[in-house]
Amino acid sequence: MGWFGRRPKAAQPVDRVEWVVATARQAFAQRGVESTIEHGPAPEDVTLFADGRRFPLYNLLVKTDGLTLSEAEKVIDAHVRSLAHEPSIFDPTPDELRSMIRTRLISNQNVRPDEPSFDYARPFADGVVVALCLDLPETVQTISDAGIATAGWDLDELYRWGQENTDRESVDERDVLETGVHILAGESFFVASKATNLPRAVPVTEFGTVFAIPHRHMLLALPLSRRDPVDGIHHVAAIMQRIVRDPLPGGLISRDLFFARDGLVSRVSETDAEGTVSLLVDGPFQSALEEVVEGDSSEGVSG
Repeated sequence: MGWFGRRPKAAQPVDRVEWVVATARQAFAQRGVESTIEHGPAPEDVTLFADGRRFPLYNLLVKTDGLTLSEAEKVIDAHVRSLAHEPSIFDPTPDELRSMIRTRLISNQNVRPDEPSFDYARPFADGVVVALCLDLPETVQTISDAGIATAGWDLDELYRWGQENTDRESVDERDVLETGVHILAGESFFVASKATNLPRAVPVTEFGTVFAIPHRHMLLALPLSRRDPVDGIHHVAAIMQRIVRDPLPGGLISRDLFFARDGLVSRVSETDAEGTVSLLVDGPFQSALEEVVEGDSSEGVSG
């Protein structure tokens, strides 16, 4: 069960993290790029924002762990140099862009005014939107409103290319639990984003799918069937509660459970201040559960 054993490295001393962040910002500034900082739930979850681009520093902190200051400075400078010269949405040819672009689920909650805006991103469910990214050699660049407006590419076409590429992203671990819960995990930044096209990611049924997207590297899904769905749904909720107790790579996308059927997605849980999860059984979700129960009853009578 590698998906439970997947944990970030033990938190590093805050002063070392601050030094790496400051050194990276200085390296950007030397190239004429000013940046701002966003801190995540753990000290090593730090992102720099520069020129409308996001640069997570988690991998850089891992690369420099255990190095001398001079060794680390060289690694940081080389890392920033490669990022500063990577293509943006303005640079690639259509063929290059078509291979690099991805759709990605991101949270649109608690966005700070000084962060790049992503108003073009398409709604997915409560608190979550579908944005566009470039998958580059050293980082994943989320395309901002400024990038979309200036580049002049057709947005529908970008989303179509991005979805095709996200559908093809690899999944390193697949487990199916006794309750019917599917767990997908991997190094790809786009495993959770496969929820934008669930039939390509997991088997689906006529009754719909309950799923969760805790962080970018994981997708939990329960295709509803006539076996007891309640146990499976509670199992998804229990797994989520366990996962979100720890620092999450890239930060939390959502702690909620969602329901998808016929291309429509709705939120079907809420979490109180103590972390207790409650199901919201109404609308299409309620209808699906009633159909499952009615199907069980009719089969029992005919048998």
